[in-house]
Formats: sequence, structure tokens, C-alpha cells
Amino acid sequence: MTASFGFAFLIFGLTLVIREGDEIVSLLGNAAPLLGGLYFPVTLLPTPLLVISYVFPFTWGIDLLRAVFLDSKTILSFETELILLFIMSLGYFGMGILSYKSLEIKMRRKGIQGF
Repeated sequence: MTASFGFAFLIFGLTLVIREGDEIVSLLGNAAPLLGGLYFPVTLLPTPLLVISYVFPFTWGIDLLRAVFLDSKTILSFETELILLFIMSLGYFGMGILSYKSLEIKMRRKGIQGF
């Protein structure tokens, strides 16, 4: 969940810059379950989408949950995925807050989006 909040802050920062940012939010919101492996394991995706899916924190969280509840094999080792998810959670959360704050300050100076 922490990575999801950080990812959301990254997207919210973009919506301050792009006037019609809700399309980006809708696109990512609709693509996240597919690219994150909610419906099927991401290893079945074509290579370009597989590479993109590895950037989403949802991929690793869902893979770990699937391994715990269904006793299935993980993409990487269980411990490696857990560490990766933890690092991604902190990284996305930190990057999300920093990018949102910097974009908010930038947009306040420009006077865009009602600031």
C-alpha cells in the first residue's frame, strides 16, 4: 500500500502539470491490474509489457500474495521479492512526495490549475 500511495503522488504531481491529467490516471488505473498480474501471472505477458510490469509495485505484491495463499512459485525468490517490494515502497513513496511537492511549487509560481 505504501508503494501505491507513492505511485499515486507521482501521478497527482503530473496532473498539476497536465491540465487533462485524469486521462493518465484512468489509463494507469485500468492498466495496473493487467500489468500487475491480478488476472494472470505477469510471466505470460509479451516481453515489452513484462518489462513495464516489473516497474509496478503491484506486480511484486500480487506475486507474493499469490505465493502465500496459493502456494505458487514466485518470479524471483520469496525473500528477494519481499526486499524488492520494501525498497520499491520506500522509493516510490519518497519520489512521489518529492515530485508532488516540487511540481506543486512550480505550478504555484506559474499560476496554473487554480493556484
